[in-house]
Amino acid sequence: MIIVGHRLQARLGSVALWLLQQGIDIKIVEVTPYKDPSGNGLLLSPQIIIPPPSTEDFEIGGTEDPNDPWVIDGQKWHLEHRCKERGRQILLACIKHVGDRYADARGPIWNQKQYVSFRLDSGIWLYLNTRATQLNLTIPVPPAKWDGQAVATRLRIGLASKDDSLSEKLAAPTSVRVRKRKGNERLDFFIKDDALLASDEFWKVIDETYADFAKGW
Repeated sequence: MIIVGHRLQARLGSVALWLLQQGIDIKIVEVTPYKDPSGNGLLLSPQIIIPPPSTEDFEIGGTEDPNDPWVIDGQKWHLEHRCKERGRQILLACIKHVGDRYADARGPIWNQKQYVSFRLDSGIWLYLNTRATQLNLTIPVPPAKWDGQAVATRLRIGLASKDDSLSEKLAAPTSVRVRKRKGNERLDFFIKDDALLASDEFWKVIDETYADFAKGW
């Protein structure tokens, strides 16, 4: 089931998330119109709202307000309000690496409250969930391809667990986990400094996710 509309209503979001939890294959796409600078009509920007990048990052509330600060100036919102100095440095370093390495990826796209994104075609390939002193990087990947422990060993970083408490997550070093989702899985990197971004092996992992996302599964 695919529902497409201009704005997400709270009740619709609640019902869709409940259906998703019951195993119903449902997708909600929010389409934002922009005036074509040439004056020849409208441009439409689609954003998959459900399934969200991660349920803990998704907040159901009222409709998106064009006066929200992340809509008015998303870059300022993320760099000045969501991030402190360390988180800002990691975010900007990651954005530069992605922009330099993946010419076909469109972004950074700043106008979401919780994350900055890069898109391939009409889908979001890479989510940069902004935090005060770290960066949570999330990538959709094919099911049953990635093993969290193998990735952690390959990159010489920690293995995260969804059962970790908030204090444990904040105190842990840079780590990774594989999170299962319906129809795909997610690679979640919890990046505490820019050492991982300087690793060639890390970008080989990202190259593999890029290739998989581009061809689909």
